[in-house]
Amino acid sequence: MDDHLRKSDFSRWIADIFGDYPLEKEVARLEKEYRTGMVPDIGARLGQAVRARYEFIEPVPPSRS
Repeated sequence: MDDHLRKSDFSRWIADIFGDYPLEKEVARLEKEYRTGMVPDIGARLGQAVRARYEFIEPVPPSRS
């Protein structure tokens, strides 16, 4: 994970694959802070960023197959 964080892979993947530029910006900020040693709990912080962006207020109903 360290190598991907140092190369900004996560933010690039989020932008290129999902096109989610607000999340990409937040993850890029976390990657930068990680490189300076300011984010020791990076896995938790990345998870929080994703959940904050995609957590639904109401549960998604199961699909009818």
